[in-house]
This record gives sequence, structure tokens and C-alpha cells, in this order.
Amino acid sequence: MSDSNLKQGVRIELGRIPDDVFLNESPKYGDLYETYNWTRIRRNLCVKKAEIMDVISKNVIVNKIDHINNTTKKSKIRINEYFPVENIISSAWSKDGLPDDDIYYNMNIDLILKKVTLENKWSNTKLKTVEIQFGLKNPGYVEIEPGETITTKLTARKTTALYKITYKAQLTGSIIANFAHEYGKYHFYAPKISDIMKANRLNNEIITTEVIEIKCYTDPRMDVFDKKTGKRMIIKALVLGASITVGIFVFHVAVVPLIFKYSKTFRRHLIFANFAQWPLNVNYDNPTESGIEGARNFYIEYESKVDKCPMKIGVWHILPKSSYERIKGSFERGDNEELNRAMDEDIINSKQPVVLYCHGNSNSRAAYHRIQLYKFFQKMDFHTIAFDYRGYGDSTNVMPTEDGVVEDSLIVFDWLNTTLEPAKERPPVFVWGHSLGTGISSHLLGNLKELSKNILEKAEPLKLPNGLILESPFNNLADEVNHHPLAILVSWLPYFKEMFVSPFIGCPCHSFRSDDHLSRQRSLPVLVLHARDDLVVPHIVGEKLYQSIVKSRANGGATIKLHSYDKNQSLGHKWICTAKDLPQVVGAILVTGASLTASVLVLQVAVLPLLFRYSKSVQRKMVFSNCSVWHIVPCSLFRELFVVHDYLSIDQRLLNELRRTKNTVVLYCHGNSNHRASPHRLQMYKVFQDLNFHVITFDYRGYGDSTRVRPTESGVVEDALQVYSWIINNIQKNEQPMVVLWGHSLGTAIAANLVSNLSTLCNSRGVCLPPPHALVLEAPFNNLLDEIECHPFSKLVSWLPYFRGSFVKPFMSSEHTFTTDCYLSRVPSMPILMLHSRGDRIVPYDLACKLHECISASRSTGGAPLVFHSFDRGHNDLCEAPELPAVVESFLELVKKK
Repeated sequence: MSDSNLKQGVRIELGRIPDDVFLNESPKYGDLYETYNWTRIRRNLCVKKAEIMDVISKNVIVNKIDHINNTTKKSKIRINEYFPVENIISSAWSKDGLPDDDIYYNMNIDLILKKVTLENKWSNTKLKTVEIQFGLKNPGYVEIEPGETITTKLTARKTTALYKITYKAQLTGSIIANFAHEYGKYHFYAPKISDIMKANRLNNEIITTEVIEIKCYTDPRMDVFDKKTGKRMIIKALVLGASITVGIFVFHVAVVPLIFKYSKTFRRHLIFANFAQWPLNVNYDNPTESGIEGARNFYIEYESKVDKCPMKIGVWHILPKSSYERIKGSFERGDNEELNRAMDEDIINSKQPVVLYCHGNSNSRAAYHRIQLYKFFQKMDFHTIAFDYRGYGDSTNVMPTEDGVVEDSLIVFDWLNTTLEPAKERPPVFVWGHSLGTGISSHLLGNLKELSKNILEKAEPLKLPNGLILESPFNNLADEVNHHPLAILVSWLPYFKEMFVSPFIGCPCHSFRSDDHLSRQRSLPVLVLHARDDLVVPHIVGEKLYQSIVKSRANGGATIKLHSYDKNQSLGHKWICTAKDLPQVVGAILVTGASLTASVLVLQVAVLPLLFRYSKSVQRKMVFSNCSVWHIVPCSLFRELFVVHDYLSIDQRLLNELRRTKNTVVLYCHGNSNHRASPHRLQMYKVFQDLNFHVITFDYRGYGDSTRVRPTESGVVEDALQVYSWIINNIQKNEQPMVVLWGHSLGTAIAANLVSNLSTLCNSRGVCLPPPHALVLEAPFNNLLDEIECHPFSKLVSWLPYFRGSFVKPFMSSEHTFTTDCYLSRVPSMPILMLHSRGDRIVPYDLACKLHECISASRSTGGAPLVFHSFDRGHNDLCEAPELPAVVESFLELVKKK
């Protein structure tokens, strides 16, 4: 635009020709804009369109190192991988309307300390590189055998994204025209530049485009594996790993905010991240290839009312461990029709909890950390229903929205309810959401009545589940963005809330207001699980959700509990499934059993004490939680016995082998709750098999498939006696093998009662039975009075003035006192091995110490061996202790010598 053009425009607009025209300061008259407070000329860029051109995400190897032990001794290698990667952003503008100034800040970023500093100068380059360190937070150590080589491999997800922004550029402000000749000396006017250009028929709008390319690394992971065997150990204590959802904010503080505000498609990609699909080439029809056994794949097809198109949802049904062991043959035969029928029957007839799992953003139901959670569910003996929303995995490839993924979840939840309708006794059903899945599940259950009517067209709404578990949740997406640790990189921008937060406040496509949804559903029990070192969904937004639900239930409602994990546990965003206390935390909500024994005490301090004191039925259920037998052969005999080579049945072969065996025979008395097929018990049987023991395990009355009679102490001891008598009558009399009585938890008291009163019980029945050769007590207590009084959960009611009278005293004259200390003090000739874990939260370690002191005192003048071995495990996982077999073998050798 020339000087003559401007003068011509002023002449047309004002009807006079100016002597001078100024666009900035005048050398002769100074800064007239400041003197007269006129608006300076500015070029204003406004976004017309923002779009995603392409997004590619793949896993890459950042660094790989071999560590070789060339010595002749076992060597401990220090692993302290710390490797820089470069996150890059580049920008290219169209030739038309290219800005004179550069829009990039010169930023120094430290994501580890979560700090950013900005220089007050514009960068002269259109390429910005940010170096970020990937690696281990703390050094780790791995032992390497002589001549062995291990490889450390640091991988990350590399994402390349192309964005195109179309701008409209306009000039605003005023020019200054001086009419000195007409008025003498000087005379200034300030007409708007837009009016002058319009008068001169000049275009005040220029369309320009910018293409932004971003290359960033996220989700680091360290693997350590034996180079020869390929055996792998996964290191989880990693730096960074924040998802691209918010991490991308770092790179373009001037342009990305505009994309964020004006492009719904862009925001959907960031929220759902379904463009990231890892691992690749998943065979969904065969879940075993993804590392999960006992699962089937199927699809639910329906017509979507949200996207108005046919929809197909991919689903996995994963069996509990006990069910898988029972119908394993159906998997091995490969008959899909038979398998589906068997799995349908199992879930319909099951009494085990069913978990509907709603996963978070990115990847699919086959993601590695999700597989680990399914294995936890299997170990807890739960049925698991895991599925992929639209746009994920092998489900219909439609761009997801909040309403769309909630519709998918509703359809799967409806399928589950329909499947369970034929059940005589409906099993407990729970919904488990993780990360974004917490927002989806909260929306689903908070609006279940409306969704049932509008989407499913049902007159009666679907039944609420028994509870909702929220892992790493947020209260709403606006607060998640506002409080994200990486938000500090752009929160200093004056338009931060307007550009980054406000788009999620009123947008129905993706607001995920879990706090609002759950405030409407006060009858739904909720458990919140959150790690304080979560870098993706900060703990503060999970706590806000918890406080919001608590506030909504101020006048009454179902239980709401928040369980937080300390930073030193390094669980982060994805690894709560590996928390040591998770079985106890979840078990208190999902299943009856040992945890219920005391946790139920907290429910009602005014009414429950009265029930506890005066109701024998309540006392009995507290102890037992609600006689069939298994004979499990040693590993050394398995192949021989199950190859058919004669007319005998399997049962007859097993019995014949027991009658001539010289191997140790273990009679296993399990603890309270569940049955002989519980996962932790199955694992213990495998330990026995590896030790070459015969195992006889059974269910007391009222348990498993034994007669449904209410259990009492005398009743379950009678059951144990009958099975023991059967063993003695079916083994050799001359060269009798060693018979060991093994009890776990409540089973230790049952076994102790049987050993102590064996002669009395035999006399009353007119039989004569020899005592067992040894007694093994796993997680024992001294007596039920102390167990009730010392249980960690008793602290919640021990402050009550009537605590002992209402909770402890009833067992002094009850039909189930289980005074193990008294029983075993009467049998000094019985060899005893005591096994207990210091981390046992069900039966405190101190009670085992008390029992040991009592037995030791009774043997002060001599007696059989008494061995006490402690472990660093929990209540149900002693079977996983690597030193257990050696401890048992050593004790039995000691007994044989004596």
C-alpha cells in the first residue's frame, strides 16, 4: 500500500487531500498515537478453520544396550538408563500474508521439575526443538549369572501430527492525516484504516494458511530381558509418560490454543486418542496371543441412535481362574460352539462377581496394562467383560464422542443384564472404569434411567450394578485440563482458560462431568482408587470427585470410599493393578470372606453391635462367610495315571495309587469364604504337586458343592475327621506314608481342634485312628477372641464403650471360639510348622507370635519340633513365596529324623 493510495483513500473518505499521512511516529511531530490516545495500526489474525491433516503413532526403540557378565561370579549390574529425545515443532506459512514477526516463544522446558522459563525475545527460527530426558527415575539392579548377557531396551511412542490453520488477516486501528496547508501549521485527523481502504477499494482481508508439524515422544517404557532366553522383566519406574492429550500443549503456545478452541475434531482426537493403537496386529479372536487365558471373543451388533449407523462392538469374556480350570477342556478341543455354551452356562450359574471394564483412551482392550488388570480379576476369581468402544480395536471405526461411547457401554451393560436373567441367583455385578473410562462409566450409571428409556426404549430402567470402581478418575474434563501438571506450560497465557478450559465446560460432545452425573445416583456404592504420583490424571481431580460425591450424599446414600496410593509406590497412572493391597481393598467391596469378617464392623456402630451380640446367625456368618473332596496326585505320577491303558476308571486308578503310595499325603483344610477351587488355593495345590505330595482337599458343610448345612466349629471339625478317616483307611498300614495336616487361616483352628481332640472324637464314634505325622499352620491365630479384637479393622469401632461387650464377649460362650492356643498346648508330641507373613492384614502377625509363645511354653520340658518361619507376603499369597518349598521339605526331613 503506497503513500499515494492512502492519500487517495483519505480524499475519498473525507473529501480533502491531506498534506501528510502517518502510519507510525512522525519525525517532526513525535508520537501522535500516544499524545492523542489513538489506536495504532495492527494486523489482526483470526482463525477461520483448523483441521488435522494426518496423525501417525508408532512404538520406536530409543536406546538399546547389552550388558555382559564376563566374570566367573554372579554380578549385580546397575541399570540407570537416561537418554535424551527431541520433541520438535516446525511451521510453514503460505506466501500470501506471511507475518513480518515470528510467533514462537524461546522456551526452556524442564518436564521433570515441571518448570518452564520464557525469554522476552522472539525467536528468529521456525523450528523449535525441546530436549526431554527419558529413562528410570531411580537406578535399578539386576543380577547376571557368569557368561550371561542381558539387554536393556528403552522404547517410546513417537507421534507425528500435521495440522493446518487457515487465518483471516485484517488491519485495524487508525492512520493519521495532517491538513497543515488548509488550517495553517498543522491539523490532525485519525480515520480508521478499514474505512480508508474500503473507500479506495482496497482489500482489507487476506487469507493465509499455516501448516504445523509436531513430532513428540510419549509413554516411555524400559524392558530388561535375557538375550538368550528372551525372558523379560518390565521396569515401570519411568520418567514422564504423560499422554499426548495434554502434553501437546507444550509445543505451540500461540497457535495450538486457537486449534484447541475452534476445532472439535482436534479436541476429540486429543481426548479419545484412538489414533494410537498398540499393540499392532492384535488377533482379537484368540485372546491367548495377547497373554490372557480362559477368554473368548464375540461381537455385539446394533443400530446406533447417536451416529445413526450400524455398530459392531468387540468384546472379551474372561473367566475366573476356578472356572477356567474346570472347563479348560472346552478350550483345548477348539469347538467354539461347545466353548460358548460352556461359558454362557458358567456365568449364568456363577456366584462369582462379574466386572464390566470400561477402559481409558488410546489403544484397545488388548493393551498390556489392561491385560495385567484382567489377570488380577482372574486371580480374584471374577468374570470379566472387557470391550472396545466405537473407533477402538476391532469395533466399528467411527469417530467417538461422549454420547457415542456411553451408548456402546450401555449396550454391553444391557447384554450383560440380559445374559444373567436366567440365573436363579444373580451374581454381584460391578462396573470398573479407568481414566477416561471413569467419565464414561459415571455418565452411564448416573443417567441409567434416562438412557434405558431413550436409547433402549425400555419401560423399566436397567438394574444398577452392585458398585462402581473408579481407577484414576477426574471430576470433569475442564478441571482435568486445568490441573494437569503440564498445564503450567501454558497457564501463564492470559487466554488460557478461554482457549483451553472453556471448550470443555459447555460442550456436550466431550465434557465428561462425572461429578454432576454421580451426584444424581446416591444409591450406588463407589470406590475411588488413585495414585498420588499420577502424572496424567492428577490426584487432586480424583479427590475433587470424591468430595463432590460425599457432598451429594450428606443426607444419606450408599458407601463412598477413597483409597490413595503414596508416591513411593510408583504406581502412576496405569499400574494400580500391581498394588500389593489391591486384593484386600477391592475384596472389601466386591466379595464376602475374610476381609468382610472385620470390615463389616464399620457399617453401623449403633445397630450392628446388638445384632453381633445377640444373633448367633450373624456371628456364624462373620466367621464362616459361606463334604466334597478332590484328590490331586503328585506331578511325577500325572502322565502315567492319565494315559488310558486298562479297564479302570480315573477314580479307580487314583485310589489304587493312594493305597500303594510312599509319597507324603497332605490333608488341606482351607480358610473361610469361597471353596476348594479358589485361585490362591489352586496355586498352593501346585506347590504340593511340585513337592511330589498327594493332596486331599475338601469343602466343609455349607461350602462349594458339599451339603448346604450351616457350618459350626464342631460341624466342620467333624467333616475334617471324616476325610482324615478316609485317608487312613486307604493308605498302606505296614509302610504308612507320612500324613500331614495343613490348615490355612480359619483352617488352622479346625486342624488344631482335630489333632487335639482326635482320641475323644474317635472314641465317640467307636474307631481308632493314629495322629498325623505333622501339622502345618499357614497364617494361624491364637484364638478367635484375639483375632476379633486385634484385627486392623477393629480400630474403627474399638473406641466404642461397648466394644468388648458387643464384639468380643459373644465368642466367649459361642459355638465357634476356635481356641487354637488351648488345643495345641495339649499335644506337645505333635511336630508343628508355623508359616506367617508380616504383611498379613487379615490375621495379624502378632497373633501367630502369641500362638508360638503359648505352644513353646507347653513344651518347655521337651516335645516334638516346633518351627516358626516368617515371610514378606500377604494373607493369601504365601504360595508364591519362592522359599516355601525348601522350608516345607526341611521341616519334614526334621520330622523324619525325630
